Amino acid sequence: MKEQTLRFAYENLENVSAPSFGAGHGKAPVPSDDLEVRFRYHGNLHAVVAPSKAARPYVEAIVDVLRALEQNFENVEDAIKWVNETVLPGYAGKTARDLIEQGRGQSVLNYIDAFRRGAHA
Repeated sequence: MKEQTLRFAYENLENVSAPSFGAGHGKAPVPSDDLEVRFRYHGNLHAVVAPSKAARPYVEAIVDVLRALEQNFENVEDAIKWVNETVLPGYAGKTARDLIEQGRGQSVLNYIDAFRRGAHA
């Protein structure tokens, strides 16, 4: 099975309390077993690399959200774009990424679940 590593590049890795998730910013960290979170998306193996051990919980929250979006998006790149760019109604102009960075990944999962059940903000 083909493995694709999805590296989120981070800005200002020094003196950052929460990582900035998004492609195209800064230099991606070198993967190591304790910084890499692997997951399957439509049968393909992917890995997201955290910039530090402290950032791993944020990466795990992103992976949880990506897994929850699997039935909504055919490819993981579209799911990542949704996480990074889509403003979620009812969350004061925040994207899923913003909420995850604030430690509110469960709020994103609740939003996805409510949307699937037909609740619209």
